[in-house]
Parts: sequence; structure tokens; C-alpha cells
Amino acid sequence: MDTTKTHTLIARAYDCVPYYNHCINNRAEIDIDRLTIPDDFYKIPCFTKETIKKIGWANFVDGRYLDEGYELRDDRTLKVVRTSGTTQEAMRIPWRQADYYASIVNHWHFRQRRHGIQTTSRKLESILDMNGANAFTINLLSNTIKINLSAVVKNVRETLLNIRLFQPEWLYIQSSHLYLLLQLAERYKIPFPTSIRYIELIGEPVLPYYLNTIRASFPEVSISNMYGCAETNGIAYECSCHRLHILERNVYVEITDGGGGPVNGPGYICVTGYHNHAMPFIRYRLNDRGALHAAPCPCGNTSPVLELEMTRLPQIWMLPPRDAADMTLLYPYALFPAYEESARDVWFQPDFTRFPDCRVTFFTKKATGERRARIQETWTRLLETLGVRGFHFTCVFKTAVPDKQKVGLMRLSGWEAGGA
Repeated sequence: MDTTKTHTLIARAYDCVPYYNHCINNRAEIDIDRLTIPDDFYKIPCFTKETIKKIGWANFVDGRYLDEGYELRDDRTLKVVRTSGTTQEAMRIPWRQADYYASIVNHWHFRQRRHGIQTTSRKLESILDMNGANAFTINLLSNTIKINLSAVVKNVRETLLNIRLFQPEWLYIQSSHLYLLLQLAERYKIPFPTSIRYIELIGEPVLPYYLNTIRASFPEVSISNMYGCAETNGIAYECSCHRLHILERNVYVEITDGGGGPVNGPGYICVTGYHNHAMPFIRYRLNDRGALHAAPCPCGNTSPVLELEMTRLPQIWMLPPRDAADMTLLYPYALFPAYEESARDVWFQPDFTRFPDCRVTFFTKKATGERRARIQETWTRLLETLGVRGFHFTCVFKTAVPDKQKVGLMRLSGWEAGGA
């Protein structure tokens, strides 16, 4: 722990952020005028995104940046980012511009030293914005081409051609997004440019099925995984030994139980970001689980290693059929409008809000016991193929046709369809 940064963070949060002022004032054992780090740090309770929703977003923001309606002021010193919304509703995160860039310096140090990537290197990144109309945008000031996959499906050829024309040097992208783009590139026979020399996988677990395809497609390209969140930016970065090292200049990481108490083994990841003073995150418990290891790493990095458990799934699931009888998994279905439905298709809707006990609802007109068993068996085999682990699914069956914007599609192979 960086005690100086932690002291400054807590003192500022107490002065300017209602939530922390309340927490500290209601704990008599913390004297803000005689703040002792790390002892007083651990007296501050852990909180989650659910806490923010319950108490109110504005109570976690520095009041100097809010107007009378508790909305963000029009302030050019602020940079506002959003959480991905993969596990819950997306949330706005305000940063002071200077703090935001201070939070990414540690991460950029590793990019430059290990992969030769500079801030001026041409970058491709991706988003999944169902309301966005543009398949891609190019920002020449930041040397970035941004791909919106929800719009790409309507303009595949032009998007792939513009990627080739842009000649990106590195990709900052979710593994499932890149996998989908690779499938489209193969289908349209427009390969990725050879200018790419580094790929950074972000924002979701990297499933073995996707990673194997990516490595096969870019055999000479360096590939690293980055673990982080919009609330603090980078948390851990993959080294040459394929281990995730904590970015200690940016965050302090704890492993806790459900109540915020310390644990020696696997537990919830609780993070404190040193740099975000506009919306501080002190002992912020993520939905992710993992364990910390202090043993020396052969790469020479002495920062603790974070071992992640799988607690969420990628934004996109795709197991394309290799032949007419093959099983198929496509989610969300809105990304695959050209896919021709058949009688062997089953719609499904997953719910991961209560990991590891999750729920998947299947929509099928035929609800016989045999068909249900075959659907469940197919679901298990498809997830095993992707490399999904650590989840327990309760299967529910309904007959009503769902909103196709919010579901996925699973195709049963010939024998499993039962003549459907």
C-alpha cells in the first residue's frame, strides 16, 4: 500500500464526498485529524455498485463537480467514462483529466517497455453500443479507429476495408469482439492488416476457445491480458510468464469475504484507486473473485500476482457451425441478423446476477422431458467447448417467444433436435 497516496485520498474524500464523510463521522474510532494509515484505512467499510445504486450516485461524487440538480457541471477539467454494463447497468464515472492520465501512466510503462507501443501508435478499439448507428469512427487526433460491433453487421465490408486502410499497430479489444471480427474477415475474405504488432485483451474473461483462434490468426503478434475497470482503470497486467501483476502505483488490491473481512485464499476482489478524486473508490468490492500470490515471478516483476476466478462471461458468445448438422451458439442474437433460423433452434436468455448460481431460460414450443434433457446436455457441451468454468446453471423452460434483442440462439445438432 502507498500510505501517502492513501492518506491524501481519504482526507480529500472526507472533505468533499458525502458518502465517505458519513462513513468516517459515524465511526468514532477514526479521527480524521489524526488519520493513521493503514490502520484507519481498514475501518472504512467495503462497498459495491449495489451500494451506489441504493444510496444514490451523487453521494459518491465530489460535490464541487455537481450542480444544484446533483448532475455533473459542464466542466472541461472532467473526463466522464462509463462502466461496461456487462454485469449490471452502466454507470458514469467522472475523472479529473489530470487524475485520469495519472492513473494510466503505470500501465503505459509496461506497454512501451515490453511491446514498443507508444501513445502515438495507431490503435483499434471496439465497443458494443446497441443504440449506436456508426459501424466505425476514426479519430485522427488520438490515432484511433473505434468499431461498434452492433452496427458492423449492417456494414461489414466497408468496416473491414477501413480497418485495412487505417493500418492499426495495436488492438485494445475484448477477446469475444476480436473473435467475431475474425469470423467476419474470414467470411468476407478481407484479412486483418499485417501492421498489427500487439493485441491487448480487455474487459472480460479470455475464454480458451477464443484465445486459441486469436493466437492462430496472429502467430507473430504479442498478446497480453489486462484486468481493470472504468472506476480505477488498470488493476493488473499480464507479464511474459502469463501472470497478472497488480499495477501497484495505481491501485491497492485486497481479497475479502462477502462482508469485507480479509481472507487468505480466494475471495472477492476489493480495489482502491489512488488517482480518482472526483469520484473516489476506496475499498470498492467488485463482483469478480480471485486470489493474491506474493511468490517471486520469473519475469522479475515483484508486484503481487492476481489469480482470477471466472465470475462473468464475455459480451459475445459465438460458436459458428462448421457444417449443417453442427451445434451453434450465438449471443446476443441482435448481432447476427443474417443467421437463418431453423426448427432446430432454441432461444435462450442467461442471468448471471447471482454468481455462481446462475439461471438460463430456454424458450421452446416442445417441452417434453426428453427434449428438455437434450437441450440441457447441449448447453453444457457448448459451454465446455468455449472453456466456461465455475458456473452452476438452473435451467428454466418457457414457451412464449422472447424479445430477440435480448436473447441468444442455440442450435441443436441433428440427433439432439429429436426431429424438431
